Amino acid sequence: MPLDGALCRPLEAAALAVGRLDARFCASFCQDAWHHRSFMTGLAASLASRGVPLEEIDLFAAVSSTPLPRRPPSISADEAVAMLTEWRDIVAGSTSPHWRELVVAPLDLPAGWLHRPALLQALALAAHHAHIGQRSDLPVLPQLLHSLGITRAVLPSLAVTDRTWLTGPRDYPASARRMVRVLTAAADAGLKRLHRMELDHVRAERALAAQTRTGALRKVVALAGIDGVLVPRRVAVQLGLSISGAGKLLARAATLGLLVEVSGRSSWRTYLVPDLARQFGYVEARRGRSISPAMPAPALDKTLADFDAEMAAIDAMLARHGSTFRDPPD
Repeated sequence: MPLDGALCRPLEAAALAVGRLDARFCASFCQDAWHHRSFMTGLAASLASRGVPLEEIDLFAAVSSTPLPRRPPSISADEAVAMLTEWRDIVAGSTSPHWRELVVAPLDLPAGWLHRPALLQALALAAHHAHIGQRSDLPVLPQLLHSLGITRAVLPSLAVTDRTWLTGPRDYPASARRMVRVLTAAADAGLKRLHRMELDHVRAERALAAQTRTGALRKVVALAGIDGVLVPRRVAVQLGLSISGAGKLLARAATLGLLVEVSGRSSWRTYLVPDLARQFGYVEARRGRSISPAMPAPALDKTLADFDAEMAAIDAMLARHGSTFRDPPD
């Protein structure tokens, strides 16, 4: 993938987008939830580029074993769930492997390889892995970005691929520019999802703080943050509740706006977290500028008392030096 003038600006935009997502993720309080869901995002994108008729919403439904409304069962779901489990195990069990351990086929590096931008190196290695390396279905680009030092963490949602990688692109510069733009879009989408998850988490904490008796409600919110899709039967098993009690707990969470009921049925109800409900089109997206969460204010009485004490100490110091505080002349 040669570097030319037409590639420099998109490459810079991709590097900035990936860097923003990596920095935000490493400092986020929603790391576990975002990372858990991003595996499904990345795998769905990778499979779609290979022509597999599976969307992200289908993968969420298959993982939770819960059919979602207006979505027919996918014939590729079971195989995708097995791949998802394998990919998660590989990422969780690896300790920063060298990039040569990630690329299954041998590679003869061309002259000047080490002087190319790291992002182009990662894309070239991923393309080589897909074309020569037995056409592995498991994504490898997120691990390559981490191994080459581009990201501090493995970001599974960046598992972008190109169909031309399987047969070898005829126009390498055009393929490089296309994949750099796709990588930028994936990084921007991942950052927006993380932002929405953080806002929903803050709203949930405010709603829970206003409740006098939360009971197992906080556990349900934590569970929803990871799984994304909840049904009474699964919640009952995971929290040790009766199915009736789990259903009432989920209904209460939906009343408080912590979950969205999407099944529209009186029994066997299905609930999604708000950001997924908006993404999958079950509720309308919020319009207008996002409301920034207010910073918690310290107790005003203590702040005023500390200020009065500091001013009293200053007055005492001035009095010891034979001076008094006076307003400056007009």
